[in-house]
Amino acid sequence: MSALDLSEADEQLLEVGALQVPWYMICGEFHHHYGGPDALARRLYELQRCGLVEVRSSSRNGCAPTIAKLEADALAHDCYAELDATHDPQWDIVTTDRGMVAMRARLESE
Repeated sequence: MSALDLSEADEQLLEVGALQVPWYMICGEFHHHYGGPDALARRLYELQRCGLVEVRSSSRNGCAPTIAKLEADALAHDCYAELDATHDPQWDIVTTDRGMVAMRARLESE
């Protein structure tokens, strides 16, 4: 794992992800912080490569998430501008133990 500088938006994402949140909620809440759904999806995968979050299918038979699938889904649903509980979650974002440690360390250093 390489060191990764966490932005304030990253920290907020890690905090929300501690609850295991569906992609559509993460997208609706965070896409504007990263400049769009493609940049958000790329950042999620950077955070995943560093072991801070997991991006995973919401069901056993679901398709594996990719940056392209996350972006296409977001664009097809207007970046989930209107959070609606009727969306069927395909993917979940969850903060890992390592992500929780990184988040706590940053909070304690402030």
